[in-house]
Amino acid sequence: MQRAIDRLNDSLQNPETCVTDCAQRNKAQLEKQQQLELMKAQMVQLQKHLEDMQEMVRKQGFGSAVYDP
Repeated sequence: MQRAIDRLNDSLQNPETCVTDCAQRNKAQLEKQQQLELMKAQMVQLQKHLEDMQEMVRKQGFGSAVYDP
């Protein structure tokens, strides 16, 4: 998911120059921006869920047996 976010972010930071169909390209850029914000929110939720699961496992006594990034 992080790679997808990075690729989408890169495409927004380096937009192609607009010669024709500027309105359509601007709309596409706006949609990409909205998708990027949604993906970032999902990533935060997934990271929180992972942290919660790791904490639960540590509390159950598996502290050193669990990968801790």
